[in-house]
Amino acid sequence: MKYTLLIFIAAFSFSNSIAQYKTIPVFVSGTEGHKSYRIPAIISLPNGELLAFAEGRVHGAGDFGDINIVLKRSTDKGKTWSALQYVAEFDTLQCGNPAPVVDITDPLYPQGRIFLF
Repeated sequence: MKYTLLIFIAAFSFSNSIAQYKTIPVFVSGTEGHKSYRIPAIISLPNGELLAFAEGRVHGAGDFGDINIVLKRSTDKGKTWSALQYVAEFDTLQCGNPAPVVDITDPLYPQGRIFLF
């Protein structure tokens, strides 16, 4: 009986913590000038700001065509996000596979430096 009660309490605590988790969409297909978004990547800066990158596919989900690299920022740990910003946009050509890295080891950049590959 003791173990059953303990398992019930653990399961209730776990399900309660999951129920409090709210999903916040960052990139929503069909909005902000893009039919779809693919290849998301997110980094956390030393000041706590989050940067979310993705491929913004203008005409659809296909791998070729007008594809941009886009960015959104959050200063409140992902509760809200800024409007979309373009990082790379080459008219009808494609940019893809954003892979951001934060370098906090360079003494010339004490706030960190972002590389986007």
